[in-house]
Amino acid sequence: MSASMTGTMIRFTPLAGASAPANQAVLSIAQAEPQLSRTYYQDGRLLTAVDLNRDYTYLDQRLLDLGVALGDGIVQGLAATLTGGSTISVTQGRGIAPSGRVIAYADDDPGAMLSANLADTATQMTLNPAGFSGIGDGLYAVVLLHTQSPAGVAEVFPRDLSATRITYESIVDNVEIALIGLTQPIPAGTQFQSRAQLAAQFATGQNLPVLPSDSVALGVVAMQKGLPAWFDPALLRHALRPGDDPNAAQDDLTNAYVQIYADLVASLGGAGAVFRAADVFPILPPTGLLPSAAISPVSATQTFFPDQIDVVLMPARTDEIAALLAQAEGEPSVNLSSSMAAQILVLVPMAPASYASLAPALLGPAPNTAPQAFAPYPSITIPRIDPLVLRLPGRVVPPPSQPSVWAQIWALAPASLPWMVRPTDGGLSGATAAQLAAGYPIPVPPAPVVSPPPVTGSPIVLTPPPITLSLPPQTLPPPPPSSAVASSLPPSSAVASSPPPSSAVASSPPPSSAVASPPPPSSASAPPLSVTVPILSHPILTPVLSAILTVRTLPPIIETQKPS
Repeated sequence: MSASMTGTMIRFTPLAGASAPANQAVLSIAQAEPQLSRTYYQDGRLLTAVDLNRDYTYLDQRLLDLGVALGDGIVQGLAATLTGGSTISVTQGRGIAPSGRVIAYADDDPGAMLSANLADTATQMTLNPAGFSGIGDGLYAVVLLHTQSPAGVAEVFPRDLSATRITYESIVDNVEIALIGLTQPIPAGTQFQSRAQLAAQFATGQNLPVLPSDSVALGVVAMQKGLPAWFDPALLRHALRPGDDPNAAQDDLTNAYVQIYADLVASLGGAGAVFRAADVFPILPPTGLLPSAAISPVSATQTFFPDQIDVVLMPARTDEIAALLAQAEGEPSVNLSSSMAAQILVLVPMAPASYASLAPALLGPAPNTAPQAFAPYPSITIPRIDPLVLRLPGRVVPPPSQPSVWAQIWALAPASLPWMVRPTDGGLSGATAAQLAAGYPIPVPPAPVVSPPPVTGSPIVLTPPPITLSLPPQTLPPPPPSSAVASSLPPSSAVASSPPPSSAVASSPPPSSAVASPPPPSSASAPPLSVTVPILSHPILTPVLSAILTVRTLPPIIETQKPS
């Protein structure tokens, strides 16, 4: 384009030969495909039942299309429970079926519930077709099903004078509790193991049930000898979500885990219950709960996860737990049956005030004391959390935590702690601060020993700065007849590593430097020697230095780890 200046405004004029705008009219380029039809009304037209039913079908399908666009699942309420050992009760609420139909149950009484007695064979025989003799053993999906039933009586104008036609007046939409048989048998083991195995099968896409399109799932029940053996309200049930949700399987596995965990802890007596994850769950979701009694932060031990799981303990504010757990969304599940390795972050929820007062104390020095024993299973070797690390999003590398501080934190910990699979990127965002515990203190290197002042001879200087160690008395062999070796000390010479008195000393050492020991007497038993060695090459100090925790940066956090 060319530009021209007129006053203070710049105007642009199109170049010659510029293309014209596209035609705004709709241009048909393919044959129209019929979808739905509705009646076209006009004066003088004879209307029949076919015309009116066509409109009914049109509006019903439009509503189904809207429901499909929203997704499927439970929108509100519809919580199912097993009461009295044989009755399934459902609260009021609504959901959307995979077909898009809204499944709703409401009553004038807010406390009214929809119930079905699974042991009432007489009622079941009246509601089911002929030949029904009762509910057989096996697994069944409990669903809330949409049905239609005729109601009322309406007289229809007869086709001839001698006939009388009577038909239904209306069609009523109903909801009812129904059982849909599943193909797989009841898994072996306790009810908790069976439910966990089913959750693992559904999460991995094995034996997925095919449910009616006009129903919403409320759970799975196991029937044995005409009575429910157990009922799981989390299996197959899910909240409203799109049909193509990529995290649907992981979300279902997480919901099933939380339900099984809560029921198992309640059966074991509530607070203080301890069990191993691998004894119940073949697959773990990206997030979950564990008993706090299964972890000892002082002795750095845990009994919940198997050995191949790297466990880290992390205090966090209660108002940031949801933000931290949300970061595990989309992470793969942990297959315990295949000894799959993983990194788990165990969160210790703390009130903001408690976190502000106790978290900074984790940065203090740790006493060099032995860890306390922790043995909830005395007959079994307990896997250790090796190592627990101290982690803080920031620039400062924090030292290990104090056991006394962790004892105060642990006193505020709830009976169940949330945990999450460490995010793939290794970072934690959305939290003000997060600190991880050190399972045991760091060994402190020994302080250097100052050698006594020299008596005779010249000082000896070594690089880097030396550390003098006192060695026990040694017995020296007699000197060889002709030449001296490095380990022998002839009476007329100093220590093998020291230069002769007449040689110049590099860098003019100060008088306080370490000196060589005086020559031993001619007897076979020598007095203690004071030997000066470099700190980085001494065979005793090198292992001590290697025990110091190494620092490794994991954005956006800094991690300090103790090698095993």
